[in-house]
Amino acid sequence: MHLSCDLGENFDQSPVRRTFKSKVLAHYPQNVEWNPFDQDAVNMLCMPKGLSFRTQADNRDPQFHSFIITREDGSRTYGFVLTFFEEVTSKQICTAMQTLYQMHNAEQCNSVYASSSCSMDSLASSVDDGDATSLAKLQRYNSYDISRDTLYVSKCICLITPLPFMQSCKKFLTQLYKAVTSPQPPPLPLESYIHNVLYEVPLPPPGRSLKFYGVYEPIVCQRPGPNELPLSDYPLRETFELLGLENLVQLFTCVLLEMQILLYSQGRSNFSPHCCANLCFVDIDNHFIELPEEFPQFPNKLEFIQEISEVLLNYGIPPEGNLHCSESATKLKSLMLDDLVNDKQNGNLSSPNINMYELLKGNETMARLEALTKRTGIKMDKISICVPLTDTEDVHKLQCAEEELKDYKLNVQIREVFANRFTQMFADYEAFVIQAAHDMESWLTNREQMQNFDKASFLSDQPEPYLPFLSRFIETQMFATFIDNKIMSLWEEKDPLLRVFDSRIEKIRLYNVRAPAIRTSTYQSCTTLKEAALSVEQRLTKMDHTAIHPHLLDMKIGQGKYEQGFFPKLQSDVLMTGPINN
Repeated sequence: MHLSCDLGENFDQSPVRRTFKSKVLAHYPQNVEWNPFDQDAVNMLCMPKGLSFRTQADNRDPQFHSFIITREDGSRTYGFVLTFFEEVTSKQICTAMQTLYQMHNAEQCNSVYASSSCSMDSLASSVDDGDATSLAKLQRYNSYDISRDTLYVSKCICLITPLPFMQSCKKFLTQLYKAVTSPQPPPLPLESYIHNVLYEVPLPPPGRSLKFYGVYEPIVCQRPGPNELPLSDYPLRETFELLGLENLVQLFTCVLLEMQILLYSQGRSNFSPHCCANLCFVDIDNHFIELPEEFPQFPNKLEFIQEISEVLLNYGIPPEGNLHCSESATKLKSLMLDDLVNDKQNGNLSSPNINMYELLKGNETMARLEALTKRTGIKMDKISICVPLTDTEDVHKLQCAEEELKDYKLNVQIREVFANRFTQMFADYEAFVIQAAHDMESWLTNREQMQNFDKASFLSDQPEPYLPFLSRFIETQMFATFIDNKIMSLWEEKDPLLRVFDSRIEKIRLYNVRAPAIRTSTYQSCTTLKEAALSVEQRLTKMDHTAIHPHLLDMKIGQGKYEQGFFPKLQSDVLMTGPINN
């Protein structure tokens, strides 16, 4: 699916800097029974700012983002988008842009004349040389001349999936874009790769892994088992590096309490967050968070941050993020990750192989052996006995890059720490669930009038330091939905996430980590970190399934023509339906 323009907006800006309305040009297949295509939602979420233009003087690097579409019944679909810029070959559009720019330039001049008696020439002469140079650059940046400039327009390609396989979708889209911009055409027409990923690459079952093929390289994905935390493929490492641990914990607390959050970047402008009592302001560029008034702290916040810090440091990530990461700290991080991992218990051996003769030279036994060999005419320095210091077999088993594996393991361990906190805080929540109705129909009829959770008794049973946070959290829609799902599980199949949560509570009771009759604010660390990371590593070491390779389709001669730099008009007749036996 890619997008094109309709009409412009933001008329106070130069036409080259305006945003324009976009539309869906094509999507495949036409529809899926369990997932009807929402054209308006996809259009808006693929290009939330609208369509834009660039010239050869602008940055045109492709950009990736993701989105979620949530339906009324709570079901979700996930979108992954790669936006790129393609040269405009239509003379009609280029001429229209030239006309728009000339009209805009004339309006700007008229505005200047109306506000002052000076012309643009006198205005330019009133500034010094440096300002004049900057003004000229700005005018050039915002200008468009059809005779000298090349015009580019934004387009995007998008994958919509039932599960958030972000990393694999990003890799597939990136390889697709690379095939379009490469000097050499791809091995097969693009339709072959798109048809393959749509119809011949299955979803991996829970607890399994899958390998499929992009244009140039294989791509792997893995899906957690039914008793593990749900799939989360978004690299948390980038978030911690961007904001820092403490800021992220505060931001997470705001999310839990359903506060408004404003993410801001590229300058703070005139925004004043002080007027919003329930707003969390996040200045991404400056790693700064301004919290709402009377903001409750997350329970055991200091111990919680300390535990996550230990996980981050194990992966060479400074808890304070990149803001305070000095050059020396960066070098130390590189040393930890690259050299010390293969250190073989601090042997300080930098090479993967070592000459055993050089290592043992001077040894008494070696000296006697050397004397013996001299009598036979053999020179020991010609003998090279090399012993590998790393288990190359294990390295070859890994089906993804080392950094990718680290991101997967970091993700799951960080999330295990978060999940453990909620398991500890709500270990006895079931005792306070009120189930007044005897059947689902009467409960659904009267659910608005019913009290489903004994909030007062629950709060009176909690440690005092937890109360500021818990008293607000149990009033959120998030918590109300959680309790509703618990009650509904009496008559329907239990929600998968609720099943995971309840199973972990049962595990706590089984191992007596927390005595039901005792309420204490003592911090209890997560005990499942190694187990969770090992499960991910095992799936990425051995693939459970390999999908069919992309192959030639039944296309007419001349279809799928390659033209460098331009995403082709795809042949819908081969993309609308999959194999008959699928």
